[in-house]
Amino acid sequence: MSFRLYLIYSLFPLTFSALGQEIICDTNRPLERIRNEQRLKEDLACLAEHPDDAILMREVGMTYNVLGMPDRRDYLEEAEKYLTRAQEKSPHDATTIVWLGSTYALKARNPDLRYLERMNLAKKGLDMMNQGVALDPTDYRLRLLRGGAYIMVPAPLSND
Repeated sequence: MSFRLYLIYSLFPLTFSALGQEIICDTNRPLERIRNEQRLKEDLACLAEHPDDAILMREVGMTYNVLGMPDRRDYLEEAEKYLTRAQEKSPHDATTIVWLGSTYALKARNPDLRYLERMNLAKKGLDMMNQGVALDPTDYRLRLLRGGAYIMVPAPLSND
């Protein structure tokens, strides 16, 4: 497991949902579960029932972000879509802002993009992460996620 995956999984306590169970949409359930394909399926089903729920949108975006990390660029596009929608509904949610910034930073690692485009994405991501941490400076999980992003970006941007 990569350091980034370890870091993200260590930020949130792991509780496993049983595979094959009927999907029950409980918007009051604990949100801090492992982020996997089963969770994504459950959260997408809940989001279909509650399409205006900003927290569910954020959770779906966060799961797409984690699953998109290794090489799933299509998942990073989905993460951006859901996290952007969540931010529109809840513009001052620090967690949403930091995870959206993380998504931009991950997209900047795409070697198929031009260098300048990658730098712009990385800068946008880091700026958003700084903004989110400033909104909730006491949340250590957001600080750790931001720290992981700074490790991934090129040196000229990490000194801003």
